[in-house]
Amino acid sequence: MKDKLAPFKGEADGSDWAVVTGASEGIGRSYALQLARCGYNVKLVARSVDKLESVANDARALNNAIRVEVVPLDVSRAAPSDFAALFNEKDRTSVVINNAGIMKNQRLLQTDPALLEQMIKTNVHPYVYMTKHAIQHFLLHEKAHNHLNALVYVSSSAAFADMQLFGPYAGTKTHNLVLGNMVRDACLKSIGDLVTVQTVHPLSVTTNLNGYIDETPDAVPPDACASGSLCDLASHQKTGGAVRHTFLLNMMMPLFRSLLAPLNLKAGLEHVEKDRRIIVEPYIDQRR
Repeated sequence: MKDKLAPFKGEADGSDWAVVTGASEGIGRSYALQLARCGYNVKLVARSVDKLESVANDARALNNAIRVEVVPLDVSRAAPSDFAALFNEKDRTSVVINNAGIMKNQRLLQTDPALLEQMIKTNVHPYVYMTKHAIQHFLLHEKAHNHLNALVYVSSSAAFADMQLFGPYAGTKTHNLVLGNMVRDACLKSIGDLVTVQTVHPLSVTTNLNGYIDETPDAVPPDACASGSLCDLASHQKTGGAVRHTFLLNMMMPLFRSLLAPLNLKAGLEHVEKDRRIIVEPYIDQRR
């Protein structure tokens, strides 16, 4: 894996940094540890100090030559300036992993608005601010770079599947896909190959995010997702992460959308019709 990451590997003096949001567990933790193993200093961003310290210790155990910084930050409540502070002008950040995210899969009309707001603020806002400050930082250090920078957006296969119960979540992940595509095109036109932009669209991953703790035929461990993404950086603008998921994303997802999504939508509409009284009448009663 180290060889495959050669274009993005940090300098021998350990001067390159990688910033990973949602780094306390799951896919984010795997990204952080694998980047540490490849020679990057890592900046770990998440809410839980205890979990971040655990990841930091694991990173140092893998490579005692790197530096590790823990940044306790709830990205759903962070101000734009909090994201700017992640990019120290004196340090050269080469890799940015936009990974923080939560998933709330319920029918839209029955979902607590506070949960929807939290999901949008976690899955959308940080990706925008991290993009802004990462690009500015890359340009600031442009002359000091003798290799490429990488900007990674962890989206989801839900961005391509019209599944009724995934609507709001899929919308946030579709935003990340579109944002990544837009940034890639803009960078190519204005700053050439200075930045490699990748969007990652895993299917089921054995993390606490979606409750897949035990591996199933369609689920992969977080390490497989992160390592696949990093190995694909030089060659794939869009990836499923793990090889299995990339295959399914490219070969099976069009079939899934054309055949299964309509069935799912039909079933969803039937459920909504059965629950119509539950969904609608409380709002009507409140207006009487």
